[in-house]
Amino acid sequence: MTAWAIAAIAVLALAACASGPRPVAEDGRAIERVEFLLIDSGRVSLDSLRRAGVMLERVVDQRPALITMGDLHYPDDLRQMGIQGRVVLRFILDRDGRPETNTINVVSADDPGFIYPARVALMSARFRPAKVHGQPVRVVINVPFDFKIRRTMRGARP
Repeated sequence: MTAWAIAAIAVLALAACASGPRPVAEDGRAIERVEFLLIDSGRVSLDSLRRAGVMLERVVDQRPALITMGDLHYPDDLRQMGIQGRVVLRFILDRDGRPETNTINVVSADDPGFIYPARVALMSARFRPAKVHGQPVRVVINVPFDFKIRRTMRGARP
């Protein structure tokens, strides 16, 4: 691992100030909650996420659901060029159903010009939070954003 990667992990790891009981190690000492933001690297273990109080969507009792989101702005230059595409963003959804801004990562993007509008739309989104045993939990989720040009037929009636 390079010095840059170690520094990036150190900078990106935040002490979580979440309320609730702290996890306890086998020896009885409280474990500090650490939130790893490199969730897109595929190298974060499930145990690391669990210790940070973050669940995977596939293991929750009730999956999160989108309630509302602002308009998705189609970049004018990409629309004029007829470029369509998809962006998939991965992030941690908090217990209140809001995306944690410092955890948003791009999983895929057909064109880099679609990333910023997708992030802006995501920040306005509100979700029904994921639940385990009836309690809201933090969860890692992926959300796709599709950019499609709607073509109208000439002579069609509105």
